[in-house]
Amino acid sequence: MAGARIRLALTNAHLTGGIRQLLSGKAWHGCQKTQSMYQELETSGRLGWMDRISVSLGIAITEHVGKQPGSAIQKWQDVRNLSRQFQLPFGYTDVIVDLSICELEASLGRLQEIEVMRARDALMNVRCQFYFTLLGPVWLGLLKQWLQPNGRQQA
Repeated sequence: MAGARIRLALTNAHLTGGIRQLLSGKAWHGCQKTQSMYQELETSGRLGWMDRISVSLGIAITEHVGKQPGSAIQKWQDVRNLSRQFQLPFGYTDVIVDLSICELEASLGRLQEIEVMRARDALMNVRCQFYFTLLGPVWLGLLKQWLQPNGRQQA
């Protein structure tokens, strides 16, 4: 179990570095490698519930960043399902899942402008929590950037 947790910490570090590159306007060429690292962890079966959610989040984020909207939406729903499986109360992680799905739907042109505006307002009222790697200011910052008018083109 300790080895898997060390691999998860390393994978989370790769993810954090990649998202920071995107926030600074640079391309992230290691997304696919990072996703593979999460997928290996997912199949290891040696993680506790919190680490399993962290792996699921990492997979959802890498699908999202990799511009695979259909798959990413499913992966975000998997995060939500895992949270329910472990009977976590509705909270910050659920809000991030909803906002991430909203951003993907907006990028596909499936949302009306009023829905995107509501998502932007929700983002402004969300206080960061740091239970899972990246869900604090890093992923939230990228979502805020992408949900701005023409934001997806900037990232």
